[in-house]
Amino acid sequence: MDSRQEFLILLDLLAQVINAVRVSSIKDDNERERLIYSHNLANRFIQYALTQFHLCNAERVETLPSLGNVRVGDPASIDVLTRAAMEAFLVFHRVFYSPATKDEKDYRYWTYKAAGLVQRQNLPDSIFEHAKQKAEEKRILEEIFAKLDSNSIYKAHWRCPQTLNRNRSASKSRALISFT
Repeated sequence: MDSRQEFLILLDLLAQVINAVRVSSIKDDNERERLIYSHNLANRFIQYALTQFHLCNAERVETLPSLGNVRVGDPASIDVLTRAAMEAFLVFHRVFYSPATKDEKDYRYWTYKAAGLVQRQNLPDSIFEHAKQKAEEKRILEEIFAKLDSNSIYKAHWRCPQTLNRNRSASKSRALISFT
């Protein structure tokens, strides 16, 4: 068995592990939502790794007849996919695997979720299909901020001297993006 076959076997095993827990079997809405987010990140990692694998395997790439027998490789795309796969893996590890306590687990998940929503709130209104979507995301953000206000890790951060003198509401959104 060569390393390519082993790579595919490992990716397939990872996919089986990811999909072993069915989202529909989780009764708690919050846990089900977390599982959906974690599944999406893990599956994104697999997609990046599999696409990278196929780009590296230039023997199977279709070429134009006028080019003749040419091996096609795209190092720039492979680099981008490698970075994206590593990013997905690291975010998955930081948000869903490495938290040691429930407060830390909640803090990392809520800030991860909020960071994406904060960035979307800053997009021009014309990007959103409906104004209701942006308003709904703003409501979700307010719920997340309310949850964060009761989180011990989040509270400890906002008691730090460097954050006390900031405009809390303005810096809260920007800070989420930087320390998730």
